[in-house]
Amino acid sequence: MLGGGEVVCFLAVRSLLNSGHDVRLLSYTEPSPEVRAFQSACGADRVTHVKLPVLALPFLGTYPESLQVRFRMAKLHDLRPDYLVHTQTLVPSPKVTRDGKKVLYVHYPPMRGLEATSGSRFRRLYLTPLRLYLESYLAEMDVILCNSHFTRLAILDNWRDFSIPGPVVVYPATLRQFDSSATFPARQNRAVYVARLSSFKRHEIMKELAQSFPSYSFVSTGSANAAYARYLSRLRKGKPPNYQIIENASWTQVRDLLQSSKLYVHCARDEHFGISIVEAMSAGCVPLVHASGGPREFVPEALVWKTIGDLRELCARLMEQEREWTHWKLLVNKIARQFTPERFEQAFAKNVFGG
Repeated sequence: MLGGGEVVCFLAVRSLLNSGHDVRLLSYTEPSPEVRAFQSACGADRVTHVKLPVLALPFLGTYPESLQVRFRMAKLHDLRPDYLVHTQTLVPSPKVTRDGKKVLYVHYPPMRGLEATSGSRFRRLYLTPLRLYLESYLAEMDVILCNSHFTRLAILDNWRDFSIPGPVVVYPATLRQFDSSATFPARQNRAVYVARLSSFKRHEIMKELAQSFPSYSFVSTGSANAAYARYLSRLRKGKPPNYQIIENASWTQVRDLLQSSKLYVHCARDEHFGISIVEAMSAGCVPLVHASGGPREFVPEALVWKTIGDLRELCARLMEQEREWTHWKLLVNKIARQFTPERFEQAFAKNVFGG
C-alpha cells in the first residue's frame, strides 16, 4: 500500500518533470508492480531509476545500514544535479551544481516523532548519535517544505538550534481518482480505517468500536510486515465477528471499501497530515479524526473527537442520521477537492524554483 511518503515523492517528481527537468529517482528497492502502476498513472514515470544497493543487516542494527548509505551516496557525487529533493527522510547526499538547491520535504522531524520515541529508553539513547549525525546535514538544505502547520511547529521546536531556512507548508495532494456518488442508503453501515498496521496507528480503537456496535461493520486495513506481528496478534485476539483486519490490501480493495462505506475513522494521535483521510473524503466517507496533529487543519471541528465516548457518539449518530451524514459528506468532499496536484506543483515551483 502507498502512503503519504510515496505520494509526495511522485508529486515532487511530477513537479520537476513538468518544469522541464530530467529526473533520477534514487531508492533502496525496486518499485513493486503496484508502485510502478501508480507512478505511471500519475505521470511520474518518465524518470531514470537508480537503485542504491544497500544490504539489509537487521541483525547488526541500524548503524551498519546507515554507513552503507553514506558510502553509496559518496559514489554518486559525480551526478551534480541542479536540484536534490529529499522526500522520504534526511540522508547524506551528493553535492549540487553551483547554483543548485537542496530541498527537504519533512513529514515529521526524523527520529523525533511519537512513533520514534515510544520505544525503550535504551533504544532512544542508541539512536541519538545517528540522529545527530543526520541532522548535521540540515545546514546544507536550501529549502525546507513540510506537510502541515503541525509539522512546521515540530520542525521549529526540534531543529531550533540548527541554521535552517524557514519551513514552508505545502500540503500533499490526492493522486487517485474516487467516485463519491454513492448516497447514504446505498452505503453500508461500515467504518473503515486505512493506516499502517502498527501500534502507533491505534487500530485497537476500531476493535473497541466493533465491540460497542455489533450491528455495524468495522474494517482496519494497511501495510503489515514482520515488525508488526506481535501487535497484529494482540489485535486479532478476541476480535468480534463484525471487525475485519485486511493486511496489505490492494488499491482496488481500499477504493471499493471507501466508496461503499459511511464513515472513515482515523485513530492515530498526533498524525502528521493524513493523506488517507483526504482520500476517504474524496470517496464520500465522513471522517472522524482525533483532536491532535495535522488533520485538524482540514477536518471540520464537529467531526473531531477527544475521547472514545465522543467517538462512539459520533459513530452512532452519523451511521443513522441521513440528513446530517449527507451534509458532512458534501462539505468534506468539497474540502478534499482543494488538495490537487496542480496546487501542490504551484507551491512547489514557487518555493523551489522561485516561480
